[in-house]
Amino acid sequence: GILVPLNGVDPANALMTIRMTAVSGDVLPVPIITPPPIGAFLEPTLDVEPKTAGSIAEITIRFTITMPIAVGETITIKLTNFLGPPSISAEVQVREFSDVVVGTVSGVKGYFTAGQWTRSSSTLVLTAQQAIAKDSRLQVFVLRTAGITVPASGLDGLQFPSTIASNAILGVVDPTDITADSTVIGVLTDTVLNYHPPAAGNTAELTIFALSKLRLDAGATIRLKLPGFFGGKECL
Repeated sequence: GILVPLNGVDPANALMTIRMTAVSGDVLPVPIITPPPIGAFLEPTLDVEPKTAGSIAEITIRFTITMPIAVGETITIKLTNFLGPPSISAEVQVREFSDVVVGTVSGVKGYFTAGQWTRSSSTLVLTAQQAIAKDSRLQVFVLRTAGITVPASGLDGLQFPSTIASNAILGVVDPTDITADSTVIGVLTDTVLNYHPPAAGNTAELTIFALSKLRLDAGATIRLKLPGFFGGKECL
């Protein structure tokens, strides 16, 4: 198969041509008129704060658009396994990165001021209130007041199921995978603590069982908080 360009197709700059070679005569390259536009979200990433499974979080989505977005057109973000209210107009803030100085971020933009969150589909729909120029590099902050919660099963940066899409006329974007922005949130389940002998005030051998939802690599640390237990000092 033929791979569509990662930054989409802009009909105004596509420079596509077609030519023909035949016994009856060759046809020199001629431009293909108005190929269908295809947009793209470059390097879409997502981060949450706090990084705690099952917690209400501020969500940050970063991306660059390769197509212009007109007033009334939408960006749909599917936050798979995230929870929250059944339906809410979530307050959002939008900032635009500057490529002139690395890390510089402009003031709040009015491209979007709210996003429509629907729990049944785990989607957040942003409707443009101002035109957004192509090649804009944006970060969208979904404030904690929306009540959207991080999946109780955690987030795995290697298997992140969320997507971003747009219905922009000058460049429709089908659902595109979002990368977890260095955010891996693990969960320990089925935790059990046993001690032997089970006698108050005695030194005991502790056995802890836990099931990790993520792989634990060498060097990973598990910290236990055992208030009231002592091992020379209270165990924290």
